[in-house]
Amino acid sequence: MAVSVAIHVAYALALSRAYELTDLAVAYPVARGTSPLLVTIGGVMLLNDSISRLGIAGVVLISAGLMTMMRRGSLVGYRWAVFTGLFIAAYTVSDGAGVRAGDDALRYIVALFVLQTTVLSGLVLRLRGRGAMAAAVRAQPWRLATAGAGSLIAYLLVLIASRTSPLGLVSGLRETSTAFGALGGYLFLGEKVTPKHAASIAAALVGALLILAGS
Repeated sequence: MAVSVAIHVAYALALSRAYELTDLAVAYPVARGTSPLLVTIGGVMLLNDSISRLGIAGVVLISAGLMTMMRRGSLVGYRWAVFTGLFIAAYTVSDGAGVRAGDDALRYIVALFVLQTTVLSGLVLRLRGRGAMAAAVRAQPWRLATAGAGSLIAYLLVLIASRTSPLGLVSGLRETSTAFGALGGYLFLGEKVTPKHAASIAAALVGALLILAGS
């Protein structure tokens, strides 16, 4: 648990740094696009996961599709985005090993979130001060609460799936949400879908079908 908490905190700090150095449209696709491939490798090498060729092809296609959404940015920003992807892969493998060892998924994630929030809050207080943290909470209390609850529930589902399924496949399917989010924006919010978005959505859909076919 301590290892996972440390990795989650490192991930949050790396992601924050990546956002400071480059645009969201650069950092997020790189971080999320690299992690499924790394999780697949980690799951096979460290946890003896077995993945079919169709499953591997699906993961690769999803990762490639996410990377197509990337825009140009600074080299330093790219590096921090890759570091973020490494930390995503590390905590996914670490948490997958934790729940497979027999820990109850709900108890595990509640303990993880409590410890992670405690450590991150302490770091924010130390680096930014009590005033900045209090102002952020007062400005958007419901948005913060909703985001926190949604994040906890979503990751709980990931951990439940990770108990019985190869981590690489779970990670790949998890990241399709990025591409399908663009589709949802087009269907329900009237947002424009660029050729890059269309390619990413198509890759995510085909990749998900390959994973399901190979499972």
